Amino acid sequence: MSFSSSPSFFNQSIKNGLFGIKINPNLGTPVSLYQSFSNSGPIWQIILPSTLLFIISIISIILNLFVIIITILTLTLRGTANYLMALICFCEVLHASGHLIFFIISITGINFIPLLIANLLIIHMIFGLYTCMPLMLSAGFDRLFAVSFPQLHKSICIEYKYIYLSIYTIFCIFCGFYGVYYVTEYSFNNPNIPTTGCISEIISGQVGTQFFIYAAIFNSLTALCYILIWIIIRCKQGVSEETNTRLLRSLVCIMVISIGGYIINLSVYQFFFYLIDHKIFNYIYLWQIGFIPGILLNIGAGSNAVILYFTSSEYRKAFKYHLNKLAKVFGIKGTNTVTVISPMFGTSSQKISKIGNNY
Repeated sequence: MSFSSSPSFFNQSIKNGLFGIKINPNLGTPVSLYQSFSNSGPIWQIILPSTLLFIISIISIILNLFVIIITILTLTLRGTANYLMALICFCEVLHASGHLIFFIISITGINFIPLLIANLLIIHMIFGLYTCMPLMLSAGFDRLFAVSFPQLHKSICIEYKYIYLSIYTIFCIFCGFYGVYYVTEYSFNNPNIPTTGCISEIISGQVGTQFFIYAAIFNSLTALCYILIWIIIRCKQGVSEETNTRLLRSLVCIMVISIGGYIINLSVYQFFFYLIDHKIFNYIYLWQIGFIPGILLNIGAGSNAVILYFTSSEYRKAFKYHLNKLAKVFGIKGTNTVTVISPMFGTSSQKISKIGNNY
């Protein structure tokens, strides 16, 4: 009997109960999907999308961590937008890291685990996903505030910067915990639903509808912020100076890619759910095709560093500076044309302004 056609040891263990929780194939996921893949061992229909997501997530984690590290090490990246951008990247790291569970479940031939177990294994991913969208809104509102009332924004950033940023942070963390609570509560009430460990299956059904509304509200408000910013810059004299728009281009690019990815992804899944509910199309085919917008979304989530490099001169200087230092560590000859910036541990000869870079 071939390996691919026989149930694996892991699969049998799951069916006998994982942490006392057994799969009920008659719940949640259409029976056709579970019957097709539950006893197949490692199978390409699941391994292929999980592997693609895993590879993209590794690249995304590396790039987003690089932005976070650069922000910490560079004194000129101490503005409110820089802080919020670093938090967005941190949440994208949490989001991307959850794909490891889906990858492990697929390559081991387990294929399905109970919903509650999957939920608990990627609970950090759920938190990152629900926190990222309010952070994108916070970044948009911060830029809108800076463009609309530049002197007031500057004054707050000098005198009450930590309080100002704490308000954003606490609000976003609250949203993240709300998402974790809502999704996990559903999982506790329906612990036996079979799932491949993919986030799109965990946030589906009643939870999926709530997430669609949640994402639509935050993404729409974020888009509105940038529309208003564009209008103000076009109509108000003096606002389009470099001190107010240094990161605007990069943030807009990131938000367009991220928001666009979420909107397309959510819209496609809602359309697929409609087809499934009305039995218009085969669920297995829809399940496989549904990974395409998910993969595109994760590519967008990992593009923050690339966008910042090409659209922000301040970030580009920081990237080149620290990449050159890293190259020297490994004995690679770096370029000598990098403009000197202020690292975290400056010398006494380096002059750093009191305000720093708020953008």
